[in-house]
Amino acid sequence: MKIKGIALIILIIVSSKISAQVHLLKGTVNGITNNESKIHSDFLPYANVYWEGRNNATTTDQNGKFSIEFPTNKAMKLIATYVGYKSDTILIKPGQANAEFFLVSNTTLNTVEIKGKVDDYISHLKPIKTEVITEAGLQKLACCNLSESFERTATVDVGYSDAVSGARRIQMMGLSGIYSQILMENIPAVRGLSSSYGLTYIPGSWMHSIEISKGTSSVINGYEAVTGQINVDNKRPETNKEPLFLNLYGNSDGRMEANLNSTIKVNDHWSTTILGHGAVNPFMTDRNKDSFLDTPESWTGNFMSRWLYDKNGKSHIQFGIGYLQDNKKGGQKEYYNAEDSLKSDFYAIGIDYKHYTAFLKTGFFLDNGGFKSIGVVSSFNRTEMNSFYGHNVYNGYQNSAYLNIIYQSLFSNTNHKFSTGAGFMYDDYRQHLNDSAINNTEYIPGIFFQYSYTYPEKFNLILGVRGDYNSKYGFFFTPRIHMKYDITDKLTLRASAGRGYRSPEIIAENSSLLASSRRLIFEGKIKAEEAWNFGGNTISHYNLV
Repeated sequence: MKIKGIALIILIIVSSKISAQVHLLKGTVNGITNNESKIHSDFLPYANVYWEGRNNATTTDQNGKFSIEFPTNKAMKLIATYVGYKSDTILIKPGQANAEFFLVSNTTLNTVEIKGKVDDYISHLKPIKTEVITEAGLQKLACCNLSESFERTATVDVGYSDAVSGARRIQMMGLSGIYSQILMENIPAVRGLSSSYGLTYIPGSWMHSIEISKGTSSVINGYEAVTGQINVDNKRPETNKEPLFLNLYGNSDGRMEANLNSTIKVNDHWSTTILGHGAVNPFMTDRNKDSFLDTPESWTGNFMSRWLYDKNGKSHIQFGIGYLQDNKKGGQKEYYNAEDSLKSDFYAIGIDYKHYTAFLKTGFFLDNGGFKSIGVVSSFNRTEMNSFYGHNVYNGYQNSAYLNIIYQSLFSNTNHKFSTGAGFMYDDYRQHLNDSAINNTEYIPGIFFQYSYTYPEKFNLILGVRGDYNSKYGFFFTPRIHMKYDITDKLTLRASAGRGYRSPEIIAENSSLLASSRRLIFEGKIKAEEAWNFGGNTISHYNLV
């Protein structure tokens, strides 16, 4: 027994020593080209970076940046290669946090480089099952907004909410889209008054990528993800390098759109991206001759200006403002030709929608290795809607504020990471349905803690817990767990479980019900919705060629 005890102690000490030796090395790969006696230097995207004599390897991103684990306490050689450039080798010393490569163009070789872009994929690295639709995938879709961007995925189902407004709705795991948390760069985006039409107000030309996760998600972003999470990553200065992008679209139904994007680098620290979108459908089309418009007559204007300040990778600040206005007219054609005294004899709908937004995102590294950081995410949104559906008149506005403070660090080494912080949400609804007033105000402060364990190239575990106090519904306790096990290089097993909550807004989230002549009766006190979500999945990759 003594021998077994001593052996166990030795094993624990050796394991801790091995794990303590693991740290993350970050760097960039640059290319140097001598062209007409002028030397040019630029980053090299998708360059190969690997350790000499080991299987650890990675590739640079679109900006030539990479990160790779350094699991030893001895100096090692790191190699970078790129087509058309001479490879380079750097000796990395223990504890070194950064490395920079400068590959020289090999002018003696006549190279032909073939590049391909992945349309969509399921991330092999993330513990939470995440399907990513890339910018290349979005460009291949005949889509013009977020609601039309899910044709290539079986995770999200898309349909119409009613027959007259043209609003689209999504479903995940068989439930309506209101049970999925929809984020814009990790900021709550489509909720409340924007639930019915918000998906159509995110232009396709603005989006850089879409991440879709089914089931429970991270506690960092809140408690609202019941069936899944959709996070939209818009084009911004660090991901969009186009000085000018113009896109025009038209179809046989008379729908016409124009998109204008521009990114400008002001100086070494400041850059800005301007996003513009306009859409119009000026025709009252009734091809099936049923007296109802096939699609609503509408016009939309959408604008966003965002700025980025980056100081040598040590501090990162983003902020922006946006404005949206949309007008829709639908129903029977005769309504718009009839005199005012006769309009009540026909059915029609009208929607006037306005949305104002402002956001601020800041991040600071607290150490040289980039392991400790603090981030602050905040936003303010105001939504106004004036509408009528036949004889039903629905008007209202919503003011929302969001704040999330996140601190990230390590426990001893990069195998043990944690994130903790506090959040705050505020929603103020003022609504009128015919002669009834429906008002609601909620304050929701909360705290969270999330621990991540990684056994390199094999196992990942995320344990998260969150506590929020809703001023209307009381205390919300949100535990969540995610696991990923790489059985082989091509076979991955995942499992997750957790709880989610929702604060329902009956009319705002179900405005399509107003398009019918149903009588709405509210019985009893409305309670917060609570759900548990359990699931698992297996992903295997096959080489067909």
